[in-house]
Amino acid sequence: MARPLRVVRLGARPYQEVYALQQRLFDARKRGAMDDTILFVEHSPSVYTLGRRKEGVDDLLESEEALRARGVDVVKLNRGGRATWHGPGQLTFYPIVNFKELQQRATFRHSVSGLVHWWVRVLELTVLTFLWRQGLVGWTCDDVGVWLGGPAAAVRAETDRVRPPSPAVEGLRLPSPDLLPFDDARFAQVVGEAARGGVGGGEQRKVAAIGVQLSRYCSMHGVALNIRPDLDEYRGIVPCGLDAAVTSLAQELPAPPGDVMEYAPDIIAAFIDTLASQDAFDVVEVTGDAFLRAL
Repeated sequence: MARPLRVVRLGARPYQEVYALQQRLFDARKRGAMDDTILFVEHSPSVYTLGRRKEGVDDLLESEEALRARGVDVVKLNRGGRATWHGPGQLTFYPIVNFKELQQRATFRHSVSGLVHWWVRVLELTVLTFLWRQGLVGWTCDDVGVWLGGPAAAVRAETDRVRPPSPAVEGLRLPSPDLLPFDDARFAQVVGEAARGGVGGGEQRKVAAIGVQLSRYCSMHGVALNIRPDLDEYRGIVPCGLDAAVTSLAQELPAPPGDVMEYAPDIIAAFIDTLASQDAFDVVEVTGDAFLRAL
């Protein structure tokens, strides 16, 4: 039996409006009153959000009053992580799903114990797989999120979905080539270039931030992936509390990326491939206006 998965492209919408929608859907999913749903949105206008860790306030480089005076709101949330930015040019996707049910039917397993770690790893691997299919080699580390450049100096243990490390690429954690549209020779070439700093080489740069809020095995919030934002917007914060650069697809790809919402199908494909579920997914795409009218 196919598992329903509703995909909603909200387009450009204010953060607070979508946050209220998330909360409403999150409550419904916890009650079992709706199917798994993934929202895609390009937030507008710009906003800084702070996670529940108290250090997040320290990530603001200006006072909240000064930021609001120049039209940038600050929102405090009950998600993991610290400070991040949302705004035009960034594709944010919010899986409002029962991740325990997904895990029970998924063939993907995580070497790190715990259902929460599994779910966060699914989100990371979704972005890694998406990036690989765009021709970019991403990696992850103990600081949740997805990075380009490097390679990283310290990473978590390899998983069964990742190519075993070799001395030449120690520190990289990459998607398995078995899932991706490159043969072994191409994989070896790309990984070798990455290890030498030839693929998006140089300093480590964060391209996607991840933060979730969990209750009753359901999840809200999700992933913020930089497509073509104005990266100067990050100057108002220490992103995720880390002294590191941020980047975007526009900075990393030779050709300029398309419209932000155009990447939603690629993200969904990467998400489904990452889960490798025993169930087929019945993906139903809905426009934002139609979805909101039906609520």
